[in-house]
Amino acid sequence: MHVLKDITTGKRAEEKYRTLVSSVQEGVFISTPQGRFLDFNEALLRMTGYETREELMAIDIPGAFYGNQSDARG
Repeated sequence: MHVLKDITTGKRAEEKYRTLVSSVQEGVFISTPQGRFLDFNEALLRMTGYETREELMAIDIPGAFYGNQSDARG
């Protein structure tokens, strides 16, 4: 028994999302609840002043961007 699923619609939606996020001038990111980046766009990299994606991926968001880390937890 074989099950096939058409993922074309999902792939198109993902491509639209990536195009939108990469083309905006505002910083956009996805993070874990623990404050680690999962992904971000190039605008955020430029805004933060980090040289490489790897450098920014390695930081702790609350420690780097919040004066009072409890503000990051809402």
